[in-house]
Amino acid sequence: MTSPIRLFASDDTLKSVTIFKSDRAEVTRAFTATLEDGQNNIEIVGLSSCVEVDSVRVTGLGDARLFEASCKLQRRETWRKLDPSSDSERIRVLNEKKALLQQEKAVCENASSILRDYGKSLSGEHITPADADKFLDQYLARGSTLARNAAKLDGELLMLQREIDDILADSSSKMGSTDGQVNVTIMAKTQTEIILKLVYVVRQARWKPSYELHAYPDKSGLPVPSVSLHYRAMIVQGTGENWEGVALTLSTASPSLADESIPELKPTRISPPRVHSARAKRLPPPLPPLPMQPSAPPPPPTQIVQLYSAKQAQATPQANSLANGPASRQWTPPDSWAVAGDDEVELVESISEFESATSIARESPLFVSYTIDGKSSIPSDGEAHKVSVAEIPFEARVSHVVVPKVKAIVYLEAKVKNTSDYRLMPGPVNVFFDDSYVSQTSIKDIAPGGEFTCTLGPDMGTRVSYKRTSKLEKEAASRFAEQFSTTAYTALTTVTNTHPFALGKLIVRDGLPISDDGNRVRVILREPSVLAEMEQGEEKNVGEHRIAWSSSSGRKEGLYEWHCSLGASKEIALSTSWDVKAPADVSWVES
Repeated sequence: MTSPIRLFASDDTLKSVTIFKSDRAEVTRAFTATLEDGQNNIEIVGLSSCVEVDSVRVTGLGDARLFEASCKLQRRETWRKLDPSSDSERIRVLNEKKALLQQEKAVCENASSILRDYGKSLSGEHITPADADKFLDQYLARGSTLARNAAKLDGELLMLQREIDDILADSSSKMGSTDGQVNVTIMAKTQTEIILKLVYVVRQARWKPSYELHAYPDKSGLPVPSVSLHYRAMIVQGTGENWEGVALTLSTASPSLADESIPELKPTRISPPRVHSARAKRLPPPLPPLPMQPSAPPPPPTQIVQLYSAKQAQATPQANSLANGPASRQWTPPDSWAVAGDDEVELVESISEFESATSIARESPLFVSYTIDGKSSIPSDGEAHKVSVAEIPFEARVSHVVVPKVKAIVYLEAKVKNTSDYRLMPGPVNVFFDDSYVSQTSIKDIAPGGEFTCTLGPDMGTRVSYKRTSKLEKEAASRFAEQFSTTAYTALTTVTNTHPFALGKLIVRDGLPISDDGNRVRVILREPSVLAEMEQGEEKNVGEHRIAWSSSSGRKEGLYEWHCSLGASKEIALSTSWDVKAPADVSWVES
């Protein structure tokens, strides 16, 4: 029986790598082999120890036929001496060269020593001056040659030692091992040469997206309505294989080697709850049903109204007394709740048995692949290596946003639209304005046509001041009515534009307090009164500006925002007033 053909998984056999998001990668290698007539056994050694043994595929056999292919892990000591690319073999060869140079250096040193000793043995009694001059000339020439040779050998020894140290350093930083081996049996009709293509899946490799958003100002300093997104990928691998000069592909797929099949749908049954306690088993049998009698109609649903409260109120008699208060603009949540009648039938015993009362949807979108231009090198060191995926120009709408109640600084905010064909995966975004780092944000899954927002840093050319005042008033005491105290608040925001250009879209965000006890402590909006009448999503004029509730729950949470435009070197003042009314003996605080 002929000996097997042994092939080594060196760097030049590596053709392409596809990295998945599921801690796996697909590696493709190509080997040149000469097959003899009949059965040929091929051993491919030096593969990653993280190889999935059931994932090996062999193609590119031409007219030959694959008879068997198997994968296993085998310690490298059995073959590493035959692999010229292994670290141990490279170090062995370098040590042999180093030993030879050291011997040559020792010869030079011995020759120099002999020359010196011979010179010391000469004396004036045995040598003429002419012979002495001739010897000194030869001594200087021979000594210089020996010194130059010794210095040259020292340099070569130093370079060899540095090369050995580099190999040892790379080995110490390298993660994983290469104990994987694939055995292939191929049947050939005639002697032929093939390019065997080996494809296998390895673990310990992953990637995640990372972005850089670059925005630039125009000549006046106003941000231009376009940005550049640099799509990057952070790749980490510890497979034991160094991927040098490889064609790289990034995929959002999550392949699994487990048995995947369509799940079986089983029937859902409704039955009485099981009684587990022993005490419940000793309960007497239920009483017989009472005779049927006409029942009174159920009471109408009680509408619970909470005046600008963050919590759902309980149906109490005190709730009705609020309607008899002073005639002023008061707040109600956008929706009302009804108390279910006693005659409603409960289908389930408790909703707490389910994780959520909403439907559960599981989406399996198609995967996206990104092919990296050129050749990439990713060592097996467990460190993150950044590669460029694409640089994409996007449209952007830039606005000035300030939250003066929290921080009196105006920020530039860009709303970016994905106008490319790329699907942006969730990941961090480093934001640069005029090539200076300003902030970091993150994006979610952004499909083509989707939008995301990011901050472009503070605008130091727009000044903001925020001032809030309060005044406490108490009603006169009366033996027939409860005494109340009212605190009147006014919040004044002033924005000054010192730029030579106008601010086309200025957003000023603020908030009103929310009462956690709407039955006793009430918040009454005074100015702007139109805000109390607005529903979520509406936007109305207040003088030269517009006002609206913020986000999707702004009305419920008391968060609103002004939409303004501010000319160059102009100033605006925005005022909001409200009262907090509570019984005189009730203490309350803002938090």
